[in-house]
Amino acid sequence: MLTHIKLSKKTNINKIHFNCWLKLWIETINNHFKGKIADNAKQRGQNITGLMLYKINNI
Repeated sequence: MLTHIKLSKKTNINKIHFNCWLKLWIETINNHFKGKIADNAKQRGQNITGLMLYKINNI
């Protein structure tokens, strides 16, 4: 987390970047896995995206 916060102070990191990461995350999971664990991993990715954006924008 700290690395992303430090980087965000040097360059613009925004929702577009995290949405791109999330899209790739979900596509990769969908291409290789299915079931409850895969669904959980996708949900965690969405949670991580929201948390990172919140922390970058509010710290």
